[in-house]
Amino acid sequence: MSKRFSEAHHEILQNHGITKLSSLSTDWMEDPDVYVIVITSPSGHKIYAGARVHVYREGRPLPLQLVMREFDPRTDEIFEKFAEEGVGEFCALWSSVEIAGLGINGKDLVKCGWSMCDHLGIRRMVALLSPLTKRWMKDLALVKCEALGTEGEIPYPDHRFISTVTTYKHPEGREELKDEFLAEVIDLQNNPQQKKQTSGIKGTVSVHFDLLK
Repeated sequence: MSKRFSEAHHEILQNHGITKLSSLSTDWMEDPDVYVIVITSPSGHKIYAGARVHVYREGRPLPLQLVMREFDPRTDEIFEKFAEEGVGEFCALWSSVEIAGLGINGKDLVKCGWSMCDHLGIRRMVALLSPLTKRWMKDLALVKCEALGTEGEIPYPDHRFISTVTTYKHPEGREELKDEFLAEVIDLQNNPQQKKQTSGIKGTVSVHFDLLK
């Protein structure tokens, strides 16, 4: 599954002209503290969307940490402070147009990631947002990390894009989540295996969540 996730992610980015990205590295496949979240077809053969959660461990820098070293000499010092409370990273988020209009998207992957914080011992989740996903900041209770980069922003993966360094604090960030989003996060935390119906302009689908695999 990890290899298929990586190949699909790579293809999506190449279609957008992006070839230089830290999350395209496959080193994480050997890391037991990396969790892949995917949206698949019922058979599991087709992957429609995905993301990864990395849990920081000494000696294994987070992908964002590796990126920030190129832009900010304070990077390791700041991440060491984050590590004292338990830090992880939500990254490599992508979604295929094939599921557009079905009521399920990248935010559902984020709900899964936020629901895993307690289980993984994460008090702070870092995430690098593209100009496209930056519009989700408020909905996801993400706050710009102005201590890194240029007031929380860096030209990445190249000068065409200004990406935003953000963090989600757990559990404090839950107070900033909208009621419906928070309820779904808590429901996934308490019931990691469940089914629900989602609806969009293209119809209704049944979604089976399984966060215990």
